[in-house]
Amino acid sequence: MNEIDRHPDYKKMYGIAVNIFNKKHHFSSGPFDETFFTMRVFESAKNIIKLIPEHVKTEEILSATLFHDIGKSKLKIKKIFLKNEWADNFREEWHKHPIISAKMAKPILKKLGHSEEFVKNVCYLIENHDKRDNFTGKKSLELQIVQDADYLGDTGFAGFIRPFLWGGKFKSSVIKQLSYMKINENSRLNLSKINLSISKELLKKNAEIENNLKKSILELIDSELL
Repeated sequence: MNEIDRHPDYKKMYGIAVNIFNKKHHFSSGPFDETFFTMRVFESAKNIIKLIPEHVKTEEILSATLFHDIGKSKLKIKKIFLKNEWADNFREEWHKHPIISAKMAKPILKKLGHSEEFVKNVCYLIENHDKRDNFTGKKSLELQIVQDADYLGDTGFAGFIRPFLWGGKFKSSVIKQLSYMKINENSRLNLSKINLSISKELLKKNAEIENNLKKSILELIDSELL
């Protein structure tokens, strides 16, 4: 592990990721704003690491969170989204992004001066971050943290604002989005998607925040007109 491996320039890494997403407008604004989501996954990983008693490769974990979704910039948008909804079989295209992200991250990390071992380990985390249910073999603790952070990053306050961002991007009314929130009130509390007990506790706290916000705002459509 060289000096750069021990002290990654996270801010520079994030800036590189932001520039990549900004070139693909769909992933730099609205509900799919990866510039915001990437930051939230990074911070979620830090929160998990603070609470976990075991020693982990923090630098590799945090570096992976910053580049884990950059491959989305290479996806074919027309295979994912129609005008106002998801395309049929969108998951086939969507699930290509981890492998693409790892391929993109490799030369970036090398250019930043990281060692071969560091680059290999970070790319492993990136490539497998989406394999929650179909991972073969034993997951490393580092991979479990990256996967959990990837889920936690879109919960709590971040999860609460997503429906409104979706409505603005896809021309959906406020009433329609609030109705959607009412139907899916507890959809974010999916503990089966989480690896670590510490992460599950963080998810419960985020879900409580999100659901309390939802309950307050749903009063706005408690009307005899609807």
